[in-house]
Amino acid sequence: MTATATPQTAVSLQQLAPQITPKVKDGDLATAQMGLIVAGAALIGVSWFLTDHFFLSYLVGYMGVLGIVLGALFFVMVQHITRAGWSVSVRRLAENIAWTLPVMLALFVPILIGFDDIYGHWTHADPSDHVIAGKSGYLNKTFFFVRVAVYFAIWTALAWYFRSNSIKQDETGDPRASLKMSKLAAPGLFVFALSITFAAFDWIMSIDPHWFSTIFGVTYFAGAFMSFLGFATVFLIWLGKKGYYRDAINTEHYHDLGKLMWAFMVFWTYTNFSQYMLIWYANLPEETSWFQYRLHDGWGAVGTILIFGHFLFPFVFLMSRHMKRNKLVLPIGAAFMLLMHCIDMQYLILPSGLHGHVTEHSGEHAAEHAGEHAHGFAAEFGEYLGTIDASDILCYLGFLALITGVTMLHVRRTNLIPLRDPRLGESLNFHNI
Repeated sequence: MTATATPQTAVSLQQLAPQITPKVKDGDLATAQMGLIVAGAALIGVSWFLTDHFFLSYLVGYMGVLGIVLGALFFVMVQHITRAGWSVSVRRLAENIAWTLPVMLALFVPILIGFDDIYGHWTHADPSDHVIAGKSGYLNKTFFFVRVAVYFAIWTALAWYFRSNSIKQDETGDPRASLKMSKLAAPGLFVFALSITFAAFDWIMSIDPHWFSTIFGVTYFAGAFMSFLGFATVFLIWLGKKGYYRDAINTEHYHDLGKLMWAFMVFWTYTNFSQYMLIWYANLPEETSWFQYRLHDGWGAVGTILIFGHFLFPFVFLMSRHMKRNKLVLPIGAAFMLLMHCIDMQYLILPSGLHGHVTEHSGEHAAEHAGEHAHGFAAEFGEYLGTIDASDILCYLGFLALITGVTMLHVRRTNLIPLRDPRLGESLNFHNI
């Protein structure tokens, strides 16, 4: 057998780099997989007993981790539409992360159970509220549930299509499969963009039905894709320490993942600043009210944390070439960005959800920590700690553990990388200039 591909068949991994382990060994990682799934379920379950706003906490964790999963789907389609070579060895992990979408659909059920608790501002609105009455054609339970089904149908179909064809190509080596996937990636990205935008409107922005921002879906997407890049970086480095992906994913790939993480962190900042600047400049009451809620109960301190922790610090940290190429330092920065993503979800969801909803809880604990009138960052941060519950972080960690465990299940069942992708050789020999 020669190492040269025929026009009909792509060169295999065995021909290109026989030293690379193509698959997880039988039984390996099984304990970690089950441990993560059990731990994730336990963290979410315990959260039920730690808060009087469980469903809002659940939504914080859910939307944070859903963003990672959807970011993986976006990554897969972008690599196909651009016909990128560098990312081929990274792409299978993204395919496996995206294929946790059926699990995310099942995990949406508690949101439906707590629907009135989360979206009570418009499900039980005052009949004299003409703003909500005017939006009733869109903000009603029946149409809401229909849209949930449509979003997940789109996402799941796309995730299944790209993953199944990629896995099939492992057997056939047919280069035409890559061409077919690159063609579908264009309309796929279009419907993906619409669906993630409206999902952000429905599941987060509508918590405050009086407020609106046409860029809100883009801000959610930017943070979602950034968090996927951080999650994938940590996951890949961990698998590398377990003996996998060596020689398949190297410093050059991590460098590019770090560059993308930096770029979308800046994009998140740009879109959020654009939203804030336009609302501040227009100074319309129906728009500024959203930010008004985020000046009380310690949320002003969280806004400061996001400015420094979600932008200024990682801007400097990830700008350095050396930081992005250091496999000890880069995962620390990536994990930090995942933490900031959780705080961002709290900032987007909790102030609107808690406003006029569980004020007794937030008022008592905020006063206990910082007094009734907070002044300065330290006092406001103490008030924030009194406003939130442990569940607002534990649910997010629980979802992270669950999705990591389910992803690990998929990783163990498939080849670690696309074995016969026609651009695999380019990825294995990738080098940053």
